[in-house]
Amino acid sequence: MRNFIVSIVCAATLVGCSTTSETFYKNPKKVGDTSLCRTYLETKDYDFKRDIRRELSSRAILASSCAQRVRKQNNQIAAGVAVAAVGAAVIYCTRGGRSCGGGGSYGADWDQFYNDRYQLVWACREIQTGRFTEVENCSNKYQTDNRWPSKRAL
Repeated sequence: MRNFIVSIVCAATLVGCSTTSETFYKNPKKVGDTSLCRTYLETKDYDFKRDIRRELSSRAILASSCAQRVRKQNNQIAAGVAVAAVGAAVIYCTRGGRSCGGGGSYGADWDQFYNDRYQLVWACREIQTGRFTEVENCSNKYQTDNRWPSKRAL
């Protein structure tokens, strides 16, 4: 599982890389648009930057649009990594009979509220329905009242 996540992060990182001058000068047409933009924004070499600008122009890409292109790609990479991480977590939690509860919409959680005598009490509720359930369903959880913070009397 760990190798899977590491592979995804590495792949996402490689997609977002800028190109080297050697790669560019070898065959500028093989360098992707966003990679070219990323390199244009990152390079300090004036001559290299000028040549990249010419290549961008030949592709009808404005150098001024490069920052937006790179930002869009970064957001897409971040979203892909997040989706992969959630998928990996789901796989991890569902294999081998593991239970990774908490924070979801199933199971049970603690609720603190005022009873009919206006005393603060704790009760265990089903997360999906809000109905009271056996205390054993919350026994492995901390008594916090983050899910239903309202304290009004029932």
